[in-house]
Amino acid sequence: MSESTKQVSIVVVTYRDAQHWLAKHRPERSKEYEENLCHIQISEKDMQALGIDKGTMVTVSNSVGSVDVVARQNDSCPAGVGYMPISAYSNMLTEYDPEKSTLPNFKQLRVQVEPSSEEEY
Repeated sequence: MSESTKQVSIVVVTYRDAQHWLAKHRPERSKEYEENLCHIQISEKDMQALGIDKGTMVTVSNSVGSVDVVARQNDSCPAGVGYMPISAYSNMLTEYDPEKSTLPNFKQLRVQVEPSSEEEY
């Protein structure tokens, strides 16, 4: 990462979405699936810190993995917190440590967010 790259640390909270349920019942991933589940909702303050606009691709990463998704502004989202629907995208960041819990950690994913070099998903 270059020194000019802007980066924000946030905690991602995942949530169930109707699109996730619909996607489970379709044999292939549709463009609609990508548009509805390939995103992270973050605060205006975090978007400003990243120097991005709504709809910009961002890289979300942690020690488990990395994924490029669309940034959406959520005015009810506090700074330092992000929301992602449960999907193939958020699962790429999900931690699992059997010594800490019998279930994967879906709710508090500590990640770094930075502008992506990708232009679309």
